[in-house]
Amino acid sequence: MKKQITWSLLLLETAVVVFITSGCPSMLWDITSPPYSISKPVYYSGGVFFNFYNKSNKTVVFVETKMNVLDAKTGSIAFAGTGCITTGTSCNIQNSDQNDFCISLDQYISNSIPSELIVENFFISKIEYSDGSCWKDYLGVYADTFCMEA
Repeated sequence: MKKQITWSLLLLETAVVVFITSGCPSMLWDITSPPYSISKPVYYSGGVFFNFYNKSNKTVVFVETKMNVLDAKTGSIAFAGTGCITTGTSCNIQNSDQNDFCISLDQYISNSIPSELIVENFFISKIEYSDGSCWKDYLGVYADTFCMEA
C-alpha cells in the first residue's frame, strides 16, 4: 500500500511538472494583458471613481466590476451584509477611447457609514462588445492591477 502511494505521488508530481512546463495553463484562460487599462479606483462622496481605457479593436457597450469596500480604520467590510460588490453599467466606448466611471454606492450606504473607505480587490469582471462578444475575468486575475494614474 505504501509503495502504491509513493508511486501515485511521483506520477502526480511528474504530471504537474509536465503540465506547467508545456504551457498548458495558458489554455485554461487568457493570461495576456487585458483589453483595457484602468486608473486606481477611489472612493469619494458615495461613489467609486475610475477611468477606463479601451485597448481592444471593438466598441465596449457594457462594463461589469467587482470590488470590496472596507472601513479604512478597521479593515472590515464597510457595509453590513456585503462582501464582494458587483455592479454593471452600459456605455459606448470606441476602441482607443476612454471613459470616466462613477459607481454609486447609494444602495449600500446607511446612516452609520464609516468616515473613510478603501476600495480593495477591484477588477473588471466582464466587458460586452457591440458585436455581441464578451471578455470575462470572473476569477479576478487582474484584480488591483492599475495601468493609469487617476
